[in-house]
Amino acid sequence: MIDPESITHQSTLDIFRRAYMRQVGVGAEKLSYSELQDRTGILVRTLKSWRDGEAMPQVDNLLKLCSVFGPSFTDEILMLIGQGGVENIEAASHSDPICTVADLVGVTSEITDRMRDGNFCYRDKAQVAPMLLTLAHKIEEQAKAMLAELPR
Repeated sequence: MIDPESITHQSTLDIFRRAYMRQVGVGAEKLSYSELQDRTGILVRTLKSWRDGEAMPQVDNLLKLCSVFGPSFTDEILMLIGQGGVENIEAASHSDPICTVADLVGVTSEITDRMRDGNFCYRDKAQVAPMLLTLAHKIEEQAKAMLAELPR
């Protein structure tokens, strides 16, 4: 659990801007500001003020962004409070099969989100690979623990 006092305006702004810049701007896999305005109803000048760190979105606009950008963006934002599903694989208990299944669903969701444009490029692979390796290690440790519990 994250200490609530460690959540500062600056840490929130930094995490939001990093997650936001991965989703919007110039690039084949990013939405343009005008596309994002069309999908959310948020003015381009407001969207750019978030990019520049001049302001933070209010809760309703943050939820609109989460809706448009999907689970990878939402997980990055929730990581600030230790609640990001995909990124928190290592924090979950190795002995809980339900956590492992939830992690598997989270990683699958991340891969699906990255493939929404019909491509899964080398950058996507590079970002997903560590999650898959961590999950594979967790499954291996859990299997060893379960085998150790079997009667001999």
